[in-house]
Amino acid sequence: MNLILAVGTGRSHITPIDWVMIALYFAILLTVAWWVVRKGKDTAADYFLAGRNLGWWIIGASIFASNIGS
Repeated sequence: MNLILAVGTGRSHITPIDWVMIALYFAILLTVAWWVVRKGKDTAADYFLAGRNLGWWIIGASIFASNIGS
């Protein structure tokens, strides 16, 4: 219990390993974001039409799911 909550204070204890994990998470997040931005040269039409590379069954499943949800 000591690691989770300080007795009587209501504060949580964040250990150095917790800070390392948080920093590592944000470093990975920023690296992936940088990679995607650098790689992405697509237009809005490519985004909404998925580059016209989807199979018929994916489009059919999307239409089916849209109809079920409405």
